[in-house]
Amino acid sequence: MPTPLRPSSPSGPSSPSAAHAVRRCPPRGRQFRGRQRLTLHRCTAASLAVVLLAAAPPVRAGDIPLPDSPVGKAFDAWLKVIRKGDAVEIKQHFETAFTEAFQKEIRFGTYEVLMQTATGPLRIAEIKRYDGGQDFGMVVHALTTKGEWLKMSISVESEKPHLINGLLLQPGTPPVDDEAVFKSFKDIKDLLTRLRELHGIPAIAAAHVKGDKVVDHAVVGVRRHGSQEAVQPGDLFHVGSLTKSITATLIGRLIEEGKLDWDTTLARALPDMKMHEAYRDVTLTQLLQHRGGITPALTFDQEELDRLTALGGEPTEQRKAFLSEILMMSPANTPGTKSEYSNAGYALVGYLAERATGKPWAELVSEYVFKPFGLKSAGFGWPATHARPYQPHGHAGSGDAIQVQPIGEYELGEFLAPAGDVHMSIDDLARFAAFHLAGLRGKDGPLKAATIQRLHTPAPGDDYAGGWVIAEFEGKLMHWHNGSAGTFYALVSVFPEGDEAVVVAMNQADDVEALARRIAEAAARK
Repeated sequence: MPTPLRPSSPSGPSSPSAAHAVRRCPPRGRQFRGRQRLTLHRCTAASLAVVLLAAAPPVRAGDIPLPDSPVGKAFDAWLKVIRKGDAVEIKQHFETAFTEAFQKEIRFGTYEVLMQTATGPLRIAEIKRYDGGQDFGMVVHALTTKGEWLKMSISVESEKPHLINGLLLQPGTPPVDDEAVFKSFKDIKDLLTRLRELHGIPAIAAAHVKGDKVVDHAVVGVRRHGSQEAVQPGDLFHVGSLTKSITATLIGRLIEEGKLDWDTTLARALPDMKMHEAYRDVTLTQLLQHRGGITPALTFDQEELDRLTALGGEPTEQRKAFLSEILMMSPANTPGTKSEYSNAGYALVGYLAERATGKPWAELVSEYVFKPFGLKSAGFGWPATHARPYQPHGHAGSGDAIQVQPIGEYELGEFLAPAGDVHMSIDDLARFAAFHLAGLRGKDGPLKAATIQRLHTPAPGDDYAGGWVIAEFEGKLMHWHNGSAGTFYALVSVFPEGDEAVVVAMNQADDVEALARRIAEAAARK
């Protein structure tokens, strides 16, 4: 499945340089045979990677200027160290420029392994382009000295000193020149149609909300790569970690009914569960803001999924068994001190709702969010199933390497569903965004405006609130979240000052994040 949900895929691309990647991002070039890996993410390059290095000559003549932003400066410093190739300096940079969590998961012995491409050791020659536009994440396109394209995704923490928390290197392709499309499109349908043809994406959907109305929307493309079956306006898209915004909305409604409290602690809510002492005073608000110190739980291989699925029968029992293990682990960081994106944290949020009501999370979401918000298409799991094979299929890879997700060969675990397993149509995603936009503008709806505003307020100095990331776009506030569980991608961007929102969804996860952001930004400017 916001940075963000972001690594070694059990069966990755054929290139040796990509085969070592350990990431939080959607799996790249997933082979839908044999073992699978569950991934939920948010945000550009919210990924951990085994970065395999080689000394490289300091060729800079063709470099484009990097952005003067935290992530731009971090990437420039990393690139200088890699190009210099001094082993001592590389180790020192690893120990000082990367987060502690990155260092724990990726040991230096792996980090320093020589990166190989199809023709030999990696040597970065020229930085040709970067995408993203965010202060804390971007994708860089580069050429090696062998003339091979390389794509590098990097993200940094929002808090100073902006340590690197995600780095992923992959074989790349020449970036598509689509600037003319963004400068000349007539409406969303024209924009999506032309971009889809240029980028080779099976299907793209988007909608633009002004006030409480959808003023423009379109769905273009096909339900499955290689077929001629066109997507339809009511077709379903999996939204991955955008489910966190939905789970947070559920919590807001339960708090309004007095079934939960913002300051409910784990010790008070779960008196019968054993847990690490550090978690006892963690509050519901801290969990919603990823400040509970809960382990990230960003990737699971098939063996882990099988084991966790077998822990309990019904979804609630499965979550309880999973969380019984999670809560006995040492915290990823000191609870309450910093935000660290955690799928397990939102599984715990969903379980707290279940414990407070005695109802399963899916039933609660249907009752408290889908029905009152009018999200008639919304449901759980992948859009295409044996019961509805006509819905859009997910895809991994991109371009000539794109692969269709076969029905039933890659399933998400119920234990993690509150973090990332909802689907809906693009119009219902727009409707969900519109309700949050209205609340931010002071209008009560199924959820009171004050509750929505609380969900959109991060801790001081942080950017993650209750299922939303708070950022700036062209000097104005932007509240957003994205999501992917590996084969679909979805993005919601809300602009309170302009009283508008844009939602984007695709049935492809790889190589689409920067494009989705540009679509949202272009629609908001129109």
